[in-house]
Order: sequence, then C-alpha cells, then structure tokens
Amino acid sequence: MLGRTPGTIERGKIDEQTLSSVLTTGIPAQLLDNRPDVMQAEFEVMNAFEMTNNAYANFYPSLTLTASTGFAAADLSPFDRSKIVCCKYFRWIDSAVVHKRVNTTRLKVAQAQQEEALINFRSTLLNAGQEVHNALGSYESSVQKIALRKLQLEALVKSVDFTKELLTYGSANYTEVLNAQTSLLSAQLNSVNDQLQQLNAMVSLYRALGGGWK
Repeated sequence: MLGRTPGTIERGKIDEQTLSSVLTTGIPAQLLDNRPDVMQAEFEVMNAFEMTNNAYANFYPSLTLTASTGFAAADLSPFDRSKIVCCKYFRWIDSAVVHKRVNTTRLKVAQAQQEEALINFRSTLLNAGQEVHNALGSYESSVQKIALRKLQLEALVKSVDFTKELLTYGSANYTEVLNAQTSLLSAQLNSVNDQLQQLNAMVSLYRALGGGWK
C-alpha cells in the first residue's frame, strides 16, 4: 500500500498522525480511474467497441490487390462472374444470403456484448463510488464524534477536580472520586477509538481510490 519495499516502520503516537486536506475538500470522480476494477471494466468496454467495429467490417468483401492478377479475393462472391457463366447464379445468391445472415448475427452478438460491457462498467463505477462514499461517511462520523468527545472529556475532567475538592471538604467520599475517574478513563479510551476510526476511514478511502488521491 505504501508503494515501497518492505522494511521497518517507525512507530509514532496517534496524536501525531496527520490527515489529508482532500478529506475536507472532496474527492474528484476522476480518481476512480485509479482503481484496477474500474480500469479493467473500461478496457472491456473499449475492447467490445472495437469488436463491434470488426463485426461491421465483415460486411465488406475481402479483396487483395496484386501486381500480376489484379484482384485476388478470398471472398469475391459478389464479383465472380464465372458463377453466372457456369449457371451457378442461384448458388451464389444462397451463399450471399447465408453470408449476410452470419455477419448480421455476429454484429448483433458484438453489439450485445458491447452493451453488457457498458452495463458492467457502470455497475463497477457505482460500486466504486459507493465504497468511496462509505469511507467519507465514516470519516465525517469520526470527526463529529471527536468534537463531541472533546467536550465530554472537558466536562469529566472538571467533574474529577470538583469531586476531589468536595472530598477535601468532607462533602463527598472516595467512592465518588473513583466513579468520576472511571468515567473519565472510559471517555479517554473512547476518544482513542474515535481517532482510530478516523485513521481507518483514511485507509479505506486510500484503498477505495485504488491507491490514494494523487
């Protein structure tokens, strides 16, 4: 995922992790082209388009020009007058009709395959967009959680301090102090999970975009 050879990874603190500004400005849809599945679906559409053009080309006679004989044809049925001279006109008609039907069938198959490839491309693109949307939604959710958790932590820190002061003046017992500290510790652990969710959302977005946003 990092695009480099394996090696040691310097460990840091979760508070030191930086977030990309792209998460706040939005994701250009063109970045979906970096995904391998989107690229494959796109090439399949291009291949199907060329196969359709090839099917159209089958309707033209196959001719080869040479210096000695002029036309040398692998399929010169529309131009071969010897068939008419030899009283094979009806056989030529039958061959031409069958040949046209074969080419028409090939064309319809190619067009159907092109439509199938286009539908698959649209489906792949929608799936990719959904994955990016989910990653961005997870990130936005973590941002809101972190903001609310910060207010909760500030309130719980004050609660611990006030409870300790009440203990000093005999207006509270030590159990109440422990309860306040337990609530603060629980909120601090949840705060770490919120930041972890935010970092995981960045990793998910990185993967959903096929390797980042550059």
